[in-house]
Amino acid sequence: MPIQAKKSLQQRLHWSLQLPNVEENGSPAKHNGIVTSTDGKSLWMTTQKGFLYGVDAADGSLIVKHQPYPWTKMTESKPVLCEKTDANGESSVEYVVYAISDGRVIAVNTSDGLERWMMYSEYCTPTQPMISHDCSKVYYTCNKRHINESELFVVNDEESRKNFMGMPEDQVTRQGEKLGPVSVGAQATRSTGNMYLYFGSYQEDDTNTTSAVKERSSFNQVVGHTIRYNALDRSLEELSVVEDGVKAPVGLSRDEKLLWASTYDPNTKETTLHGMTALTGQLRGARIANQSIWSRSLGMTSEHLNHAPIKTRDEQSLFVATEKSVHKISAKDGTVQWNVPDLNIKAMPVLHPGLLDSNGQRRLTDAAESTTLYVMEDTGGRVWKVDTATGDMELEANCIDSATCAMASHADFATSPDGTMLYIALNSGLVYALETTQPFAASSANLDGPPTEAEPSEDANAKNPSTNPESAAFSTGNLVSISFSVVSSIAIIIFLSF
Repeated sequence: MPIQAKKSLQQRLHWSLQLPNVEENGSPAKHNGIVTSTDGKSLWMTTQKGFLYGVDAADGSLIVKHQPYPWTKMTESKPVLCEKTDANGESSVEYVVYAISDGRVIAVNTSDGLERWMMYSEYCTPTQPMISHDCSKVYYTCNKRHINESELFVVNDEESRKNFMGMPEDQVTRQGEKLGPVSVGAQATRSTGNMYLYFGSYQEDDTNTTSAVKERSSFNQVVGHTIRYNALDRSLEELSVVEDGVKAPVGLSRDEKLLWASTYDPNTKETTLHGMTALTGQLRGARIANQSIWSRSLGMTSEHLNHAPIKTRDEQSLFVATEKSVHKISAKDGTVQWNVPDLNIKAMPVLHPGLLDSNGQRRLTDAAESTTLYVMEDTGGRVWKVDTATGDMELEANCIDSATCAMASHADFATSPDGTMLYIALNSGLVYALETTQPFAASSANLDGPPTEAEPSEDANAKNPSTNPESAAFSTGNLVSISFSVVSSIAIIIFLSF
């Protein structure tokens, strides 16, 4: 008889919320999932039809609903929060920015849910926006549809708010290339007060391409760059040249001397992670081997990565996830430290920090050592937690809506800032808060069993990863399954209609 966890799934359920009128308003979808505020008091999500929702994290009540006009499908953009801290150290969300695929970037006031300003670029698809630390500027790239041309926008929030329209402080056109999402470098830490933006580029060329070739590959990526924008003199630098191009956000070391970028070959379907120095003056057309400290294949996938690598605080290791696997990789030389293969996590941003250190209460980026990562499966909606030291996996939670999760239907999830809650959104419009179980112990290094929270059960869903012959440093993650019993308990369930 399986040994059960201390709390059942229903006992861990704090609240659930059904988003209103999903057929008309849309529901959270791939890349449009939940973002939590730094103070942990609110959740924010967008839908595939362009709606923005704000939710009270304490009880699941709906606090903001923004309906853009006209309705449209979203691009792969989550909401980005402008958070300010007052004299008493209290943090609050002042406005939220998100992008829509028809060329709009929209800023919404959290106080009343009204549009703060809107920036529109004709025939342009914006990428994920970023906000400066002081909330004074919004950055994003915008790719022209059907042509290899793109633009970088720096939008002034104060001037835009006065005019209700986005007021670009700078607008840089990049000919012959499209640009990936912006990554923001150090800002206030520089003595000059200067700040840099980093992003990758790629090319799409369908010219003279036969229909037979198009069936094999939707486009032919030729060459790309990692690029740095200097906010002080508004200039662009090409840092390195890469084959196949960079479409995902670029990862940065704190001193901004190292970059980590992923490429995807649409012909071979191979995803590769590269570690690079931020050197300038490289010749266009040079091969990646001449620019890269190391390159590491992440295997065959159907699309590029959708996230920058997540780094440990000491910047010695990176965590990345494809639609099929999770990897821990040395940031210095690309050695695979562990790999959990044979997953099915295509419809997720896939990799989130557990946000818990050995004391159980700090973020990955703030903690000396974080112990737990979470991933969520595409079909079945199960959340797994991964031991960052070993790659061992345990079943963290089954989906509470088995009918919805029987299909590839989940949207996204996030953790609370203290790591004690999981917030999960499904494509059905159901959003719910679930208490997390005990994180992995900081001293965990055993490959034979789970932490003391629960013992393994004879669960048919347990996975058996295979070893990676390419790396001597590779260790296979063991997966341990926990069986949850469903018992009656009271949860806050909210159904709203507008």
